Amino acid sequence: MLLEGCLLEDQSRSLNMPRYARKKPRLDYRNGYYKRDIESSMGLIKDVLVPRNRINPYEISLFKKYRRKEVKLIDLIKDAFLSGLSTRKVGEVLEGILGYKISPSTVSNIAKTLDSKVRDFHTKSLEDKYAYLFLDGINLNVKCIGTRNKRTVLACYGITEQGDRELISFRIEKSESELSCYLFVDSLFRRGLKGKNLNLIVLKSYCNRWLSFSYACD
Repeated sequence: MLLEGCLLEDQSRSLNMPRYARKKPRLDYRNGYYKRDIESSMGLIKDVLVPRNRINPYEISLFKKYRRKEVKLIDLIKDAFLSGLSTRKVGEVLEGILGYKISPSTVSNIAKTLDSKVRDFHTKSLEDKYAYLFLDGINLNVKCIGTRNKRTVLACYGITEQGDRELISFRIEKSESELSCYLFVDSLFRRGLKGKNLNLIVLKSYCNRWLSFSYACD
């Protein structure tokens, strides 16, 4: 009832005409309803009556056309996927919360949107605003088909003058080699991290190959 009431108010604003009013000139006319289901974080809401116009369809601010997943629900699916659940398992786990099962293909399509976010994170320009940097290499086990492989995640954290701690960048490599470390810090430099405001660089996994970043900052 709340959703349908909001949709009617939204339609009245698009028509610039309250319901049952007869003033002229009219921008458009009401033309009944159609039904659609809304998948929300509160569960599946079936047969919501959506008003429509006779001449010009209007954009409904409550939900975009063809998008039936609330942003909160999409974030919930992403969090479940990132925590290590398979696309099939995500649907099974969330079924008890939502009251309906999300298909593996839906989870997979939503998870694909993470790729563009990661790509944007790795290519955006960096502000040269950090007073302290922490560089480290972390070894993790990565699940592969039928086996487990070790991967090294090169990470760079920064602390601003205001005390804010930020993950600046990370890179997945086969090992913490001199070449991989050099390419990692070189990418930071090329993206704008010149080191002009740095007071200290902490090499938590100390070795000579990380020192190339000090030379790059100089």
